[in-house]
Amino acid sequence: MILLCALVEEAGGKLTLSDGTTRSQGSLDEHDAYREDPAHVVIPKELGEYFDQLEAEHRVKLDDNQRAWYAITRKKIGADDIWREFPSFAEEAFKISAEGAYFKPQMTKAREQGRIGKVPVDPSRPVNTFWDIGKSDNTSIWFHQSHGTIHHLVDFYENSGEGVEHYARYLNDLKNKREWTYGRHYGPHDLDNSHWLLPGAKATVDVARGLGIDFIVVPRIADKSNAIEAGRNFLSMCWIGEEHCAHGIRCLDNYRKARTTRTALTRASRCTTGQATAQMPS
Repeated sequence: MILLCALVEEAGGKLTLSDGTTRSQGSLDEHDAYREDPAHVVIPKELGEYFDQLEAEHRVKLDDNQRAWYAITRKKIGADDIWREFPSFAEEAFKISAEGAYFKPQMTKAREQGRIGKVPVDPSRPVNTFWDIGKSDNTSIWFHQSHGTIHHLVDFYENSGEGVEHYARYLNDLKNKREWTYGRHYGPHDLDNSHWLLPGAKATVDVARGLGIDFIVVPRIADKSNAIEAGRNFLSMCWIGEEHCAHGIRCLDNYRKARTTRTALTRASRCTTGQATAQMPS
């Protein structure tokens, strides 16, 4: 990978695109095809921060029309493919590989079917949460509403180095902000072996219950391939809110097989959604 990046730099930053054309690093402004009307394009917060980082660190400045084109194209083909096919700087073309991504076909189909976009919250239905409490990595939470056989993922949150009290406060603040009520909270099978710092010798489920989070512990699926397959089936029934789930979408795009050696890819967060599908409330 390092050698390939070096060769690209040596060639003057020229990158070959999927249509056989080339463009210079950071030269989107030279191509009228890479522009869209921004009037009806929503730029997720995470993508806005990416544009700001491009300008600050790589001196690549995109105007509103270019940002709109990038947002539309990224939504259509996914984060992995836009980095590879339309890199904003040389190293980005080789930053990640889609090989080994567990959910890539499901995420591609969701984009093709328009199931990643604006997903409204139904105030008459409760919002359920699905948790993965990391030990050496992050804690992640999916926020979900059930509509029969259709499932809406309406928000996503991730953090690290915090205790259960932090997440209880966050859930309460989000409830007030988005004006919803909670239904069920699904925790992983190893909930009581989590990294959360707890007072005394109290169990995690007991402390969480005292803070208003009454966890339903999802049993462990012994065969990981079955859990992955359950997750794939679940995603085929999901509509995902692009604005509030931007980081969660990227996690799903990048969820992949563990590597024996480190790569440039940051390991995506895990969630218990696949494990809990069978226990989903109606």
